[in-house]
Formats: sequence, structure tokens, C-alpha cells
Amino acid sequence: MKSKNDHKINEYRKKIEIFRTRYSDFIELPTTQYEHEEYDKEWAETFKDKVGFPLTDSYLWFLNTYIGGYICGDEIYSIYCKEFESLPGGDIAFQYFNTRDNFPEIHSMIKNGLVVFETGFDETFYFNYDDYDGSECSIWLLDRGEHEYFTSNFYEFLIKYIQLCI
Repeated sequence: MKSKNDHKINEYRKKIEIFRTRYSDFIELPTTQYEHEEYDKEWAETFKDKVGFPLTDSYLWFLNTYIGGYICGDEIYSIYCKEFESLPGGDIAFQYFNTRDNFPEIHSMIKNGLVVFETGFDETFYFNYDDYDGSECSIWLLDRGEHEYFTSNFYEFLIKYIQLCI
């Protein structure tokens, strides 16, 4: 028997897919038609060991379903490869290391966070691991030095940001 939470997750997933097909002028979420490696729990542990943060269940679903994507022209950081030594710019691990090493003032503002999305308006959205429950954590917005709660998980982030965009 499915739990109430499973039903909610399925509703999130359906809504995201409806938005993907209905608003393709604003949203680019490629499906798994592209060749890519699956990101399973074991690989997520490797990521956690390298970066220091676990990947949430909703973000792993996103990676395995869409690989990555864009909302209103802004890239959702994804994982480009499993090798941490050769990370390109849109990779979430690259962004973490780049911010930590080259932008210490920003890194210090989101010390227990992992940036997943930045807009052309200097808005930074990040996973806030202060409330990580073992599978999910909230998404917060850093805008002009101010932190603001945005959503309780990555599914809700996708839905809310797409709705703001369309």
C-alpha cells in the first residue's frame, strides 16, 4: 500500500512533467533519451564523501529523469560526470568547489548549503542542510545577502520556480 508521502511525490512528478511538455518554450528538461549514467544511492555516497553533502532523493530523481535542464534560460546544476577530477562548469560539484575556493564571501554565507540554481538576476538557490532529514532538505534563496526560505524540497522548487517563470 502506498503511503501518503508516495502519493504526494507522484503528484509532484506528474506536475513537473506536465509543465515540461506544456511550457517547453520556457523549460528545457531533457528526458533520458540522452545516454547517461544512473546515479544510484552508492554513487550518492561517493558524492557525499567528496563534497560533504548528501544528494536529496528528489534531486537524485531529477538527475535520473531529466539529467539536467534550464528554466527560463538559467541552468539547473546537475552532474556531468562521475569523475570529480574533470568537472565542467554546470556541474553541481564544480560549482561547490569553485565557490568554496574562489568566492569565500559567498561560501561563508551558505556554509551548510549546496548551490543548485543561479539566475541572471543574481539570485542563488541552495539546498539548506541545516534541516536535512535523511532524504530531503529545504531550498533557500540568497538574494543580495538576505536568506529566504523558498520550498521544502527540490520537487517543490522546480514547480514553484517554473510557475514564477511562466
